[in-house]
Amino acid sequence: MHMRSNSNKSVVLPRESGRPSSGEELPSPADGWIDSACWIAPDTVMLVGWFHMPSERHREHGTASGTLACNDGGPTSLRVRFMSYPRPDVPGSDPLAGKVIVARLLKGKEQTSLSQACELTLRIGGADVRLGPPDVMSIVSDLKTVLRMGLAGLDAEWRARAVRLLISSLEETRPHASVVQLARHVRAIHAALRDRLPASVVSEDQPTSIHIESLLQLDSTSFYVRGWKRDTDAVATHLVAVSPEGERVELLNRTFRYPRPDLDAFYGTSLDEGKPANEGFLSYFELPTPSVQPSGWIFEMHDAWGGGVEFEAPAAERNAVRIQDTLLGDIFHERWGDEPLLLGHLHPALQRLQARNQRDAKIETVLQFGRPPAEPTVSIVVPLYQRIDFLEQQLVHFADDPQLIASDLIYVLDSPELAEPLADIAERLFRLYGVPFRVALLSHNAGFSGANSFGASLARGRLLLLLNSDVLPSRAGWLTPLVEFYDTTPRIGALAPKLLYEDGSLQHAGLYFRREGRPPLWNNEHYFKGFARSLPSANVARPVPAVTAACMLVDRQIYEQVGGLRGMYVQGDYEDSDLCLRLAQQGRESWYLPQVELFHLEGQSYPSPLRQLTGRYNRWLHTHLWDEYITEVMTHFSDANTAVSGAQ
Repeated sequence: MHMRSNSNKSVVLPRESGRPSSGEELPSPADGWIDSACWIAPDTVMLVGWFHMPSERHREHGTASGTLACNDGGPTSLRVRFMSYPRPDVPGSDPLAGKVIVARLLKGKEQTSLSQACELTLRIGGADVRLGPPDVMSIVSDLKTVLRMGLAGLDAEWRARAVRLLISSLEETRPHASVVQLARHVRAIHAALRDRLPASVVSEDQPTSIHIESLLQLDSTSFYVRGWKRDTDAVATHLVAVSPEGERVELLNRTFRYPRPDLDAFYGTSLDEGKPANEGFLSYFELPTPSVQPSGWIFEMHDAWGGGVEFEAPAAERNAVRIQDTLLGDIFHERWGDEPLLLGHLHPALQRLQARNQRDAKIETVLQFGRPPAEPTVSIVVPLYQRIDFLEQQLVHFADDPQLIASDLIYVLDSPELAEPLADIAERLFRLYGVPFRVALLSHNAGFSGANSFGASLARGRLLLLLNSDVLPSRAGWLTPLVEFYDTTPRIGALAPKLLYEDGSLQHAGLYFRREGRPPLWNNEHYFKGFARSLPSANVARPVPAVTAACMLVDRQIYEQVGGLRGMYVQGDYEDSDLCLRLAQQGRESWYLPQVELFHLEGQSYPSPLRQLTGRYNRWLHTHLWDEYITEVMTHFSDANTAVSGAQ
């Protein structure tokens, strides 16, 4: 390894007082040197060199300080991290004189600065180095040179520590573009320095194999992997996910295992007394530092005999819609009982995905059509998902209703890909029907609860009406009775009207909860669903366990106090009953008002196969959150057993 001596202008910097502190020895005349350096991000440089450190200051790793002073301005502070490693080529040094240093510029300087006349100062553990402009320019090199000169010859342990140091630099907050470039360089460094295992081979005569079928990236630190492993000769002792940047996570004891009949058929009968092996696995896992590179993931399997294989996974899937569909499809692997798949993997994965969707989504534009009402009593929030043709269906019915024209009507487009056609249609429909309304265009799909939340954030009315786009009034004048009933009913929380199918039969007369299935989960049921609208039992205003958000009136301030519709549910199911239960905990009742009737086309915004998957997960989550409280609530509603028969 190349080394420079004092003749290369290694300089001892004076202490602030000009004297060492009590008990501190003066450093040697040559504190150290930087052999090579390269930029790994616009604001971050990696340096390799050596330092003579006083014994009481010696550390294997830590933080330090430094400055960079260029002729275009004053000195810029550096945030410095370092690790120590053996440098036997440095005479008279301590055993770990070598240093790998990651220094970040803190005042927006960029790597072009070092092409000018700059002076670099570093202080690590009481040892100091100052490099003048000629020396700074001479050490700046490319990544391959730095690795070859400083790190490639180290043993596996020290190379792994160097990668760990670089990974730690990803923890710092910085602009996204800088993170991407830094991660790309860290990946290249990890690829150059890591030890490799034999590649996994899928073959009938190979007793040890691992295969990754898909890797889902939920956000920058959370992932979900799907694959299988085979360890018939020697039992697997480690199953390790290695990120492109080199972060390692042990998965062996945190996987959900399930049978793979296709593998049993390929390899032949399991060796375990003819029983099928649970060779398939699913796993949700998290990284301590971000990973932003979709490709370059390695999965290693080590066995009890000291062997092992590795498999390079396909690029991580990042599309939120495809990720959601994959996760929901995996519910069918659950062995109902203790629910290890849902609790340990699918639920945390879906929650991370939902949180990402909510972070990504924002209101990009609000389009106003017509003059908004000055002081509206009610703000009506209508999410639009896929079926933007429902906008015209509603406006046709609203056009002859003065109460609707006096309301604050807000449409929220939850299908951003339809923003342009919706804007064109909305302009034409306003000219045609004259109903004032606003359209909020979202940047990303936010789901039912998210779309309603964005709409509620724009609301100006005292009351908030959540309304599905496929709900149509049977006649004008329906809003005022809802408002009057709400304002005159003590302790009311949420209020909903009678909803009808197209043929006039009952779709909604309030919600109640019933246990069914294996395992028994609380299902949302509709009172008197399918019966005639004239059924006497369905024409009594009364408190109910919950009401639907297809048409729900609630005080806006109360809605905000309890947190509105929560984004933990997928797509659109059970958010409404969840809201009603939270209102009930605050001492407020949900009410059903049959004197107001509207038609509900029910669930035509998204296809039934998807709804079956989301419904299964949402029903489980709803039960998981509310099981005991629902049991308590239903003791107060003994009429639930009449809901199917229609008995009076």
